[in-house]
Amino acid sequence: MLESFLAPALARLPVKEDMFFQQDGATCHTLWECLKSQVLKAPAPHTVRELNMEFGKKLERIPVEMLQRVMSDCRKRLTEYP
Repeated sequence: MLESFLAPALARLPVKEDMFFQQDGATCHTLWECLKSQVLKAPAPHTVRELNMEFGKKLERIPVEMLQRVMSDCRKRLTEYP
C-alpha cells in the first residue's frame, strides 16, 4: 500500500525536501499517548516546572518491560530501513 499509494501521492506534492513517514500505532507513539493521558488526568499544573515534574513522576512509573519493548521496536525499525 505504501509503495502503490503513498509514494506516488508524495511524489505529486510540490515539496521536494526530505520527508519522513510516521506510522501510527508504533510502540513509541503508543507509549507517548499513554504517558500524556496519565499526565492529563492529574490536576492542571500552574507552571512549566510543575508540568515537567508531573511528566517525571509518570515516567518513573512506566514498567521496564514496556520500555524494553519500545527500544526493541525502535532498533527493529532502524535495521529494516537503513
